[in-house]
Amino acid sequence: MYAEKVKPKNYKNEETNIHYRFPIQRMMAGSTSPLLSNYLSSIYNTAQESKRPLQANKSIPIQEPQKKPIQKVTIGNFNTVDIDDMAVIRQMLGGASFDNLYEFQSDVANENGENAGAWIRGISDFFNEKQQWQVLDGARADRTVNISGNVTLDDRIILWDGPYRAGRDDTLNDYSMLENTPEQRVSKNDADGKLLTSLMKGLKHKIAEISYGERLTINLHDSSGPCDGCKDRIVQFTTDCIAYIKELFVLTEDLALRVNIYYDPPVQRKKRGNVPTTYGYRGDRRTDLNSQQPLVHTYNKIVQP
Repeated sequence: MYAEKVKPKNYKNEETNIHYRFPIQRMMAGSTSPLLSNYLSSIYNTAQESKRPLQANKSIPIQEPQKKPIQKVTIGNFNTVDIDDMAVIRQMLGGASFDNLYEFQSDVANENGENAGAWIRGISDFFNEKQQWQVLDGARADRTVNISGNVTLDDRIILWDGPYRAGRDDTLNDYSMLENTPEQRVSKNDADGKLLTSLMKGLKHKIAEISYGERLTINLHDSSGPCDGCKDRIVQFTTDCIAYIKELFVLTEDLALRVNIYYDPPVQRKKRGNVPTTYGYRGDRRTDLNSQQPLVHTYNKIVQP
């Protein structure tokens, strides 16, 4: 196995418009990057209005039952020394872009301070909350289905893409027709196949990094539940992920693969033309991802050596 060439961290593949993130080793001195610190400071100082108010019912998960000092990170005018400051930090991050959230998570991971794992998981939660709002807002504006997605490795965001919209366009879609059936034909231009194609390309670029992880999670954020045809596409995508990982790298330990599909309720039975289909999965549970409490359907797989 040869070393992977380090590419610029903000490199963006022009064909798929996906955000590829390549690991870059950095020496940290106990503070966040100047770019992020300046950005978050400007949010605090100018009271920049967030696109959507922070959802008060969502808190960053902390595994430790007792209060412990959290890693000291200076953000804007706040110096985080106690777990209670989490609400303040999340309020400041409310106006941050996905790039800003990724940078902050990278800084926390590289500093590797006390409770860094809790910060990493919390930022990923906020990232998912933000993507779910993004597709809901996009669907209302476009009057069509929107879908976005991200991938985490051991709780840390490694790539994301979207939103994609349903409808005929020039976007690459390797999952448009799995087989020649009425359900596949009527749903061939759905947004799901476009996102899955892009995420698969991104995963192929991250294969060297993924091979050293323990938990790979793919989060799909849909403004409505997937139809029966797109359910089949997601299953095929999951199968392709497992096959590609095993083809390109000899695993020494099990890799836990999880695919989460978040979508706006309710589950609905409809007809597309003369083709009956069900949007969403019956029996799914609501989550506290945001105040809309989207449903989530999960596939769990173990990729064995």
